[in-house]
Amino acid sequence: MNWIVCLVVVLFTGGCSSTQLANFQRHAAREDFQWIADQPISCDNVGNICGRLYLIRGDACFHLAKASQDPFEYHDCAADAYYRGLSLMPVMTDKKLHRRYLENLCESLSHLKDTALDGKKTDCAARLMETAEHLYQLAPEAASGHYYLFKGRLLSMGSTIQAGHIANRSMVCIRLQRNLLGVLSMMETAKNQPPPDWDRFSQKFERLAFDLGNVLKEAGCN
Repeated sequence: MNWIVCLVVVLFTGGCSSTQLANFQRHAAREDFQWIADQPISCDNVGNICGRLYLIRGDACFHLAKASQDPFEYHDCAADAYYRGLSLMPVMTDKKLHRRYLENLCESLSHLKDTALDGKKTDCAARLMETAEHLYQLAPEAASGHYYLFKGRLLSMGSTIQAGHIANRSMVCIRLQRNLLGVLSMMETAKNQPPPDWDRFSQKFERLAFDLGNVLKEAGCN
């Protein structure tokens, strides 16, 4: 008798998840992003249905973050949804789509790292570096993985400097200088051999080089 109950529960919850996925897809096609962001998701099983539910929510929150005057809440929503969605997907065969999800997750984490409360900054930094590593491994030829790795290192070291916790200033300076040299080297190489997505990241690299210069000054590096 117990196995019958279990089977009914599995079929029922799977059916509910499939119905919710169909609803999410319909509202996404209408660009009804706020509706998607407001819906609770109780599905947490590894598989395409649960994974896609969270990834659709991630896209919705990411769109809302870009359109909002106060995007923190939506970047938080996007980061959580993308992270959970990717962790629940057994395999992603579409490399281009997989890369977009990772890029959007990195972007949301970057914004959260800039504005999050102190208690959440460490988690954001760790997730940003983890996601950037995955992105780099997926597409090492692209600029995006390099950019978010450089960005993650800057944000991690920048928070340490702003908090005044520099136990070894010379080591921090060396790491910052190496990061800046990596950014400048990437920019120089791109002049003759731009990576496929350089048009989307060239200005981001310029801003990153500027920010690294400022952090080097704040840290008192020569």
